[in-house]
Amino acid sequence: MNALINELKTRARLWLTLLQSDNVNARKRAQVLCRQQRWDIPDGWQLRHCFNLAAADIGFSHWEHARHVLSGQVQAGDDMGDFWHGPEVAGLSNLWYATYADAEMQLQVDPHLCLLPYRRQFLLVSTHYLEALQLNLDAGLWHGLQRNLMLTYASPAWQALALQRLQSSRVDRFAQ
Repeated sequence: MNALINELKTRARLWLTLLQSDNVNARKRAQVLCRQQRWDIPDGWQLRHCFNLAAADIGFSHWEHARHVLSGQVQAGDDMGDFWHGPEVAGLSNLWYATYADAEMQLQVDPHLCLLPYRRQFLLVSTHYLEALQLNLDAGLWHGLQRNLMLTYASPAWQALALQRLQSSRVDRFAQ
């Protein structure tokens, strides 16, 4: 099984433990996510609810959306979620593109940028953005990916970066 999916399943189980133990921070975050996604807040939390919470917490619409993207089953034009974007990078300037062709063309012009997906759009980001997401800035890794997370989607290098992204936003932050 895919390490990313396993990590997400682990997070869902942690969500369930925290919510069933009535952890105040986890409950507040769950309520925010439920409101954002327009989900009903259940009377009793079950693992199936927590799968959706774990997915929504990292930028996907629901569990199946996260599973589809993180397992590498996406096709051109699919919604990639906002997994590669988050509050830690909200204040940084980026170049946004509606089409992959436009983003890829600009990527060829500027060798210091990297191309990341955002829902059905694309953004070109600097190393400051990658640092804020706590991603490995190893030039060899990014060169091997051709600085394009769409071109090498679900490759071992892509999966390693995605796992770093997941680990930088751990759900156990609620347990404090």
